[in-house]
Amino acid sequence: MAQDITGDANSKKNKALSPAEKAAEKQKKANEEKSRQAQAQKKPKKSIRKFFRDTKSEFSKVVWPKRQQVVNSTIVVLISIAGTGILVFALDTLFNFVLRIALQMG
Repeated sequence: MAQDITGDANSKKNKALSPAEKAAEKQKKANEEKSRQAQAQKKPKKSIRKFFRDTKSEFSKVVWPKRQQVVNSTIVVLISIAGTGILVFALDTLFNFVLRIALQMG
């Protein structure tokens, strides 16, 4: 029912407008639509300057580790790498030994 009332009001409004006013109204709507389309096309294009400004801003928010934390983490990583290397070497030597014995028996 509300749509009928609104529809009647719009039709009365349109009848009250002269042809020149209707054309002007139609042109105004077309210009608004073009403006919206132009803005929609411009949005994805961001400047490279803004990108670097935002990046710098984000880097300032990062909580960087203290020097001692970095040194400790580096030591842990180096020890882990050395331990893994020793383990792989030991397994390789063991499998090599077992394979040689198996081949000599056959």
